[in-house]
Amino acid sequence: MAKAMGCRALGCDSLTVEITFCPPDKRRRDVDNMLASIKSGLDGISDATGVDDSTWHYGIARGDPVKCGAVLVHVFPGRAKP
Repeated sequence: MAKAMGCRALGCDSLTVEITFCPPDKRRRDVDNMLASIKSGLDGISDATGVDDSTWHYGIARGDPVKCGAVLVHVFPGRAKP
């Protein structure tokens, strides 16, 4: 799926990955469980980009609820500047 969405080998040593979780409703959710729920998707991004996820830098946010829920993942080569 990552390759179908345009992910390709990036030729860099690390990534900044910004993830926004938009739940399907207003129920409370633990961020660690939300992150665990997309593990296979993140593994796919790692495979598609050729960048081992042990070198990634993460930003995690909660978005507003949307119908059926959504996870938005933005990937940038290298490390974000502080």
